[in-house]
Amino acid sequence: MDYKTDLIIEGTYVVMKKRQLLIILAAALLTTGCGSFSKNNAEVEVSEADTANSEESAAEVGSEPETEPEEEPVVTYELAYAYEDQLKIINDNFDVWKLTDEDREVFSPFMDYGYAIDDLDRDGYLEVIKTFWGGETMLYRTSIYETTDDKSLVEWDMDAFRQLDIEPCISELDSVYVIEDAKYMVYATEKESADSYWGMNTFYRMFIEDNKITLEEIKDGEQSWYFGNEKERFSWFQELSIENLTTSYEKKYFRDERDTTGLYTAYLNGETEAVQDCEYDDLINGATESGYTIHDYSYIDCGNDGVYELQAIVNAKELDNVSYSFVIKEDGGKLYIRYITIVSAEKTEGSISPLGFVYEFGKGAASLAIYNYGFLDADARYHFFYECFYYLDIDNFDFGDDVEIDEEVWKDTQLMVYYLSEDHKDVENTYHQYFYIGSDKYYENDNIFKNTLEEAGFKTYTDKEIKKILNDRAKEIGLDPAIRDD
Repeated sequence: MDYKTDLIIEGTYVVMKKRQLLIILAAALLTTGCGSFSKNNAEVEVSEADTANSEESAAEVGSEPETEPEEEPVVTYELAYAYEDQLKIINDNFDVWKLTDEDREVFSPFMDYGYAIDDLDRDGYLEVIKTFWGGETMLYRTSIYETTDDKSLVEWDMDAFRQLDIEPCISELDSVYVIEDAKYMVYATEKESADSYWGMNTFYRMFIEDNKITLEEIKDGEQSWYFGNEKERFSWFQELSIENLTTSYEKKYFRDERDTTGLYTAYLNGETEAVQDCEYDDLINGATESGYTIHDYSYIDCGNDGVYELQAIVNAKELDNVSYSFVIKEDGGKLYIRYITIVSAEKTEGSISPLGFVYEFGKGAASLAIYNYGFLDADARYHFFYECFYYLDIDNFDFGDDVEIDEEVWKDTQLMVYYLSEDHKDVENTYHQYFYIGSDKYYENDNIFKNTLEEAGFKTYTDKEIKKILNDRAKEIGLDPAIRDD
């Protein structure tokens, strides 16, 4: 059967198929905190000499290579002078903007750093952004240096950042949101400790004028509107070279050391295709026609075999607050999308762990939460583990026509139904566990809840029994305990 549907992801054409997916719920979560720059800063460059040699070889066998004019990076404003010259100025003045021992002493312990090229104020003069962080609360420090007409660099006035207890984090994970051209929203996150993931956010409008940043705090309730805006994406690097400066200016992705052939990086940069090789149901309200943009990505090790796959987080261009995870596997010199899940939407959430464990969470009714677990093997193929329906109000559970319950008696009772088969009619692989808030002794033989369920044909299991059932299931399907994360 042919399920083909064409998609475009940043210029990359992808052939889609269909897969049934559990409709699931999500609470919208705002990720805070930078973490460290990923290993995509470990660049592996392809030399111009290699390219030239390839062209010469083609000429020798009589086939003239098709040559196309080199395209310059697209900008929406006019540069003050050629970007090559501006990048050379930045390169030649590394001593002005490089990370110093004094920088490292700002935070103890020192954590990480990165550089990026941009033109934040859109005045035609490029800036190099230096961001570093460290300390128990993951404090941040950003400095910005701009090219000038006299071929030098001038440092921006960052006093507005310095006056805050916690400076805004400008990085690939927590960047700035574009409100209008050259106007942004940033936020600072103060954590209780380095181990705490969440913290309190303070949001600011960021304005730039005459190489000086000013901040205006955004009132409570206002900031949620800005998160629908586009992010300013930076391309971070650490090692100085003209190649790295150019790649950062072009906002391309650097090649990660885990990308052994360069195909994943080429995909991220829209230079190669990925063909979908899994089933997936339609992508919500005509999303297939709108196309997608890459929002984020990570390298994951499906099967825990040391060979990495690419997880690309993509947004539907015309659908607000809808994003998907595409798990891409290199196989035989080609790229295949082997799994898709909804990462976030109005009523859905999903995630894939660094070792390929799949978690999907959703809501089937006002008081019904649905959990779905599985894993991706070394070929990035999906394996169903189990599904759990969690009835927060047992009144919503279908006991059958012959069972009547007293809503007042059952009001503090909850039920979890575990399906170890994707076929919910497979009663031999369906298990029921109930909870009663009012007592710890709800498994006694004369318990009304246990008796009612079992008289209606629903055998109940204790927490200990459920754990054993799930452990046995994991062994049966070959789920490595190191991968399991439910």
